[in-house]
Amino acid sequence: MTCRLVAIDPDTQLREVWGDVREGLNDILNKGNYTWLPEDVYFAIKNRSSVLLVGIADNRFSGFIIISINKGFDGLEGNIWCAYNIGKSEYINKLWPEITGFCRAAGCKRVTMSSNRPGWAKLGAKLGLEPVQTLYSTEI
Repeated sequence: MTCRLVAIDPDTQLREVWGDVREGLNDILNKGNYTWLPEDVYFAIKNRSSVLLVGIADNRFSGFIIISINKGFDGLEGNIWCAYNIGKSEYINKLWPEITGFCRAAGCKRVTMSSNRPGWAKLGAKLGLEPVQTLYSTEI
C-alpha cells in the first residue's frame, strides 16, 4: 500500500475533504472524553492556527492528522491535536517521517501529543514518543 500526506489549503481544499474529516472527528469524540467540537477544529484550520494533513492510501482518503504549532519553553513544538485512520490501516506509522519532517520544516524542535486513550502508549513508543507528564483535570 502506498501512503502519503497532503497538506490541505484551508481556502481552496478544506470544504471538499471536510465531510470525511468531520466523520473521523465524530468517531474520535465517541471514543474519548474531549471538550472540543468538530466546529472548533474547522475554525482552527480555517484561521490557520492548525494544519490539516490528509492521509492518502492507494489514492483514497485514509485518515488525517491535525497539527498545531505551539510555543514551548525552548522553541516551537508541533502538537498532534487529532489523528484518525480508517479501519486498521497504520498510515501514521508509515508516514511518521513525513509528520516529523513537516514539523521540522515549520521550525519545531519536537513533536508532542496527548491522549486519554491507552492504545496510544503502545503506538507512541513505536514512534519514539516518550511520556513526559500525566495531566489531571476536573470540571469546576
